Amino acid sequence: MMDIKTVKMDLRRIKYGRKNIESLIETVKKDKQHLKFLELRESTRETLTRIENLKGHIEVRERDIERKINEITVIEKKYESAIASLNELDQIIVREGYIGGKVYSELGGRIGYTERGIENRMKHIIEELAGIIE
Repeated sequence: MMDIKTVKMDLRRIKYGRKNIESLIETVKKDKQHLKFLELRESTRETLTRIENLKGHIEVRERDIERKINEITVIEKKYESAIASLNELDQIIVREGYIGGKVYSELGGRIGYTERGIENRMKHIIEELAGIIE
């Protein structure tokens, strides 16, 4: 049986890790657009320096994305079968609410629960996951 605090921490790591990855991907996209803009400009010493610096930042961020994806994937694999063993409603609450970050009141309206009802159910779900995962 796994510690309940560890389950909560792992699920949060998945949630915030995904958000961080999305943010890094968006930053890299913007950096690449800026890089294209700089490459079209006149090749001054300053522009070339900015281009090289930006390429370096892009490489670092891309490595960060890859590292974070690998970290999150390891955690997700650990919980994948445990979450799949939950009933369908509990799977929705965990995946969309706790991990996905959907507001409980919004999620509750869709599945017929109050915000408080989902919070209470989530406590039981975490206890159940702790009992399933070794």
